[in-house]
Amino acid sequence: NQTLLIKAAAIRQKWIDQGQSLNIFITLDKASGKYLNEIYMLAWKLGLKSTYYLRSQSPEVSGDVEDRSMECVGCQ
Repeated sequence: NQTLLIKAAAIRQKWIDQGQSLNIFITLDKASGKYLNEIYMLAWKLGLKSTYYLRSQSPEVSGDVEDRSMECVGCQ
C-alpha cells in the first residue's frame, strides 16, 4: 500500500535535514491519473520534499516475487 509508504516517509522526514528518496510502486491496473494525483497530493500535504521514482509492474508479474524470508542473513 503506497499510502502507508508515504505516511512512513512523512514521519521520517521530520528528522531528516534534507530530502529523502522515495520510490512509489504501482501495478498497471491501478495506474490512473486520479490515483497518481491522490498519491502525489498526499505526499505533498504530509510535507515530503520530493518523490524519486515511479515504478510500475504488470499485475500478472507482481505475484511472481520469491519469498526469501526464511533464508539466513548471510544468504541474502
